[in-house]
Amino acid sequence: MDNKKKSWIWAGVVFLIVIAIIILIFAFTNNSLKKINEESPCILNNYSCHDSCSAGYAEVDLGCGMGVCCKKTDQIQYLLQGYVDMKEGNCMPPVNISMCTKSRIITQIAVFPKTNINQVINNYYRPVIGPIKMAVSNADDINGYYKIILEPGTYSIFAKDSKENNDFYCNSFDDKGCACCITLDKEQQFDILIDHSTQ
Repeated sequence: MDNKKKSWIWAGVVFLIVIAIIILIFAFTNNSLKKINEESPCILNNYSCHDSCSAGYAEVDLGCGMGVCCKKTDQIQYLLQGYVDMKEGNCMPPVNISMCTKSRIITQIAVFPKTNINQVINNYYRPVIGPIKMAVSNADDINGYYKIILEPGTYSIFAKDSKENNDFYCNSFDDKGCACCITLDKEQQFDILIDHSTQ
């Protein structure tokens, strides 16, 4: 057998060994994660572990391995979803497209109880009360997209602003002074614009 054939055989053997090692690592990792989930407080309390809780399920503050703990609920819940954009540059008319930019961003979304303009710090930023629920808009998944499952009600939706000390931002107030408010009585979309442009 010449050296060329031997080289090909050894290359094939090495390739098969590498594939076998990858399969073993994958199986071990999956079994480890499964064991972590099965032994988690969430599973031990007869709830279930998921990447996120869908409509009809409520998030429970219990350990759940790599996911979140969800329990089935009889309460009505709706999906709130939307996109987050940031606007920057000189956007004064006539608008120069090269100087005025608007792009989708990765950031955190915070759902606050219904918030009045008098409860907001520094005009546009952070209510004095804490958020009810958090979500992340993920540009690696669907560009700038976020989604949160909520019970019916009126909420104020803020987005974390990386340009302002990572504070939570809202620049929309209705005629009653409600900050970035939405009344959720069905599945709805609520888009957020963080505006740092000159207008």
